[in-house]
Amino acid sequence: MGQGQSSDKEVMPRCVVSDPAQPHNFSHRSEQKVKHDCFGCGKSDVPWEIRERPLYYYCTICDLEFHKNCLEYPTKVSSCRVCYKNVDIKYGQYSCNHEECFYVVHSKCATHGKIWDGEELEWEDEESEQAEDIAPYKKISGSLIEHCWHQHHFLKLEKYEGTRDSKKQCQACMRPVNPHDFYSCIECEFFIHEVCANLPRKLDHASHNHPLYMDPYPIYDRMHMNLGCSVCFRYSSGLKYRCKKDGCSEGGKQFQVDVNCILVPECFTHESHAEHRLFISTFGKDKRECQGCRWRHCQYLLQCVSCEFAICYTCATIPNELYHKYDDNPLSLCYGEKGVDGTYWCEVCEEELDPMEWFYTNTKQCTTIHRKCILGDNVYMKSGHTFEHSSDEVKVVCHGSSSRPICHTCHKYCPHPVYFKVYMPDGTEVDICSVNCHKI
Repeated sequence: MGQGQSSDKEVMPRCVVSDPAQPHNFSHRSEQKVKHDCFGCGKSDVPWEIRERPLYYYCTICDLEFHKNCLEYPTKVSSCRVCYKNVDIKYGQYSCNHEECFYVVHSKCATHGKIWDGEELEWEDEESEQAEDIAPYKKISGSLIEHCWHQHHFLKLEKYEGTRDSKKQCQACMRPVNPHDFYSCIECEFFIHEVCANLPRKLDHASHNHPLYMDPYPIYDRMHMNLGCSVCFRYSSGLKYRCKKDGCSEGGKQFQVDVNCILVPECFTHESHAEHRLFISTFGKDKRECQGCRWRHCQYLLQCVSCEFAICYTCATIPNELYHKYDDNPLSLCYGEKGVDGTYWCEVCEEELDPMEWFYTNTKQCTTIHRKCILGDNVYMKSGHTFEHSSDEVKVVCHGSSSRPICHTCHKYCPHPVYFKVYMPDGTEVDICSVNCHKI
């Protein structure tokens, strides 16, 4: 029996780290080499309880491994789901009282100001919270659904068959629909990834101490301050989750998280740091430097469980592979190269590129591009979206086949697929390359 295979008669156990409301199961692995230490005991060299060959459980979604013994007979030490350090049950801790759920948190982590809002829930009725957990869509028949975000038309599930179509954009995360299965409207140009369509209307996120609720109509939001994600600070025309708690704000703004940041798991392995897992750092005493963009003032980070490595949400959510313009071959994200002889040049801005930093490359065509030159600040803005900024009306415009406009503020060509057209109260119209260039 090889990796990821199991007997047809055997029922694989549920991953103990997965949410009981959306569970996923373990797979068997029988390789001699262990990728990670056991998540249950923290060791890799304990005796195996299998006669013929080593065997352990592996979750492909969470990227976690368990010894068979550690899974069946939990040890006295578990991992806190906030700081991911060991929790000794001899001391105070909070744990889930649902059967088959192993969620546990240090008492100090559970009562931290960024985790707990101070409200006592001992006598709260859990059924009242469950009543708010309404499915995001209603199944009509077969592959047809009616989604809460597009209620006037039905959506049909489409299977990705390998054909690239950059014009089809998911209305939730604002990324191209390929290479994933997606729903398409049977009457209009509305598309949404199957994964995004299954996101709940209400959820809890490690970055905030109140529940977040889906805002189904961000495209109609006219205020520019409501377009930015509180975690990654990028503007987006896509779906957002917002805090509805009275009196709760961050920097005078409503706390909100876009779908790309919502989809980041609480604990996962990133290709830039494959040797250790990263987790959502909820309350760091010191603000670490992001290893992707070298930003030193990140409030929200994804931090290594074993060392000082950390990356911000912006770097954690940029695509590992993408297509540029009309190239047939995709560009891959390179996490920096050491000991490079020679000079790298960016194909877009034609300026020198530091190979020690993250950049996109196509080794077949010897192409190298700055990540900012290919992604920019507007990558998640939808053409046609109109909003207000400093008393002006701003419209997102897609580049045509003609030459690119020159930014009114920085006097450079607008390099990205979309730019902004500003309509001032006195009737003046100007073009800018990003919202940051809107200076009055």
